Amino acid sequence: MASPTMPVPTAPKNLPPVDHNVLLVVIDDVGAEWWSFYGIGDRFTTDPQFTYPRTPTITRLAQFGLTFLEAYANPVCGPTRACIQTGQHAFRTGFGENLRDPGSMGTIGHRLSDALNWQPRAIHQARPGVYDTGIVGKWHIADGYSTVVPPGILTPPDANLDHAVAVGYDYSSIHMPNNGDTYAWHRIVNGVVMPAAGYSAPPYTNSTWAPSVHAADAIQWINSRTKPWFLHLAFNAPHSPFTVPPFETLSAQTINELTTAGLTPGFTVPTTATYAQVQRVWRASMESVDHALGLVLASMPATELAKTMVIVYGDNGTVINALPPGFLHSKRDVYRGGTQVPLVINGPLVVNPGRQPTALAHAVDIHATVLDIVGGRAPAKIKDMDGISLMPAILDQPGKRRRVLTEVTRPWGETNPALLTLVQRAFFDGRWRYVNRGGPDELYDNHADFLEAVNVAAANPAITAQMKREVEELVGG
Repeated sequence: MASPTMPVPTAPKNLPPVDHNVLLVVIDDVGAEWWSFYGIGDRFTTDPQFTYPRTPTITRLAQFGLTFLEAYANPVCGPTRACIQTGQHAFRTGFGENLRDPGSMGTIGHRLSDALNWQPRAIHQARPGVYDTGIVGKWHIADGYSTVVPPGILTPPDANLDHAVAVGYDYSSIHMPNNGDTYAWHRIVNGVVMPAAGYSAPPYTNSTWAPSVHAADAIQWINSRTKPWFLHLAFNAPHSPFTVPPFETLSAQTINELTTAGLTPGFTVPTTATYAQVQRVWRASMESVDHALGLVLASMPATELAKTMVIVYGDNGTVINALPPGFLHSKRDVYRGGTQVPLVINGPLVVNPGRQPTALAHAVDIHATVLDIVGGRAPAKIKDMDGISLMPAILDQPGKRRRVLTEVTRPWGETNPALLTLVQRAFFDGRWRYVNRGGPDELYDNHADFLEAVNVAAANPAITAQMKREVEELVGG
């Protein structure tokens, strides 16, 4: 099925101020090299058969919006999502590693603190009574139900199911961790587990395919609003497990490629599979997510779309199983390959669309940018906010020069002394990336070494020392 036709949000000039909607879309585990509008994949891969996924919706958003060429996130998804939600780095919030990951179990029951300056709460404080706020999709910043849904069985703990509502969202339809099966997962609506979303058996269809369910949920919520709105739409696919999507969500070309290879909806690639085995299903999953977003945008009346700002962001670099050969770093690495992510902004506020800003952007910037879009400011200065608004880039104006920090810190709630020291940080100024992973200092010159293969710290001691000092001053030693 071809992606739905998606009109580009536009608005006549010189209209009175309007309260813009914001659709924030977060894509899971896909670095910048997989998107055709970056052109990175085919420049550096050694795979002669490399092919970009078919993503007409997001590609069109980029073509008629802004593509940020230097956007970064943390190298794992939980800490990035915490940055997006709070505008603060992991070293401040303490949320520096995913919950329930191998080797970082920590104490069961933890959640990112309710007391932080959460995005929906900041919107409500800045524009009291004006905006509705919602979140649909992956949460992953509080411990909750297990990732796999056995038939008829739900596994606690369940203390954090209301987390999204508790921090200010008017509506939440989420799954707590990653989906252990993209067709079998827990849907939790306003803190209540919905059994109907529980389990799918062959034949696999749209009815429980997570991106399709998320799209339907978003469509229903958006089109029932009577006020301006902010929606955080967080897709889980193409995160592992790598599973063939329903054919209803794919183009005829992709369906033909899958069927020629003997692949049908519901087939899951083994965790031990090679890149050659993964990439076909990986590209199909990305296309399916793009299709789901296309449905959401196509469902909106033209008048509503014309006042909607769309932000598409990635949560970390590509997972290693799907990393094209020739690339050196992936998810969990604080280098470019583990942290450079797509960032596309489209909508009526964009001046001179089609640009590709080179200004450095970070996940912590989303919080301030959204507040700028909705026309609000926090009622008082928030202590230790790390993000800056990207509105200057949106308006094609000069912005602040800055450096960006990417990090993985100690696991949440961990008490094992051996794990408390597991800290990786990188500091990037647009050319030089300083890296410390608990060992010798590293420095990479991105002008000469885009993939960051050669450590040049020894040849540039002054730059290394200066960037190390700035990191220590920022994080408190």
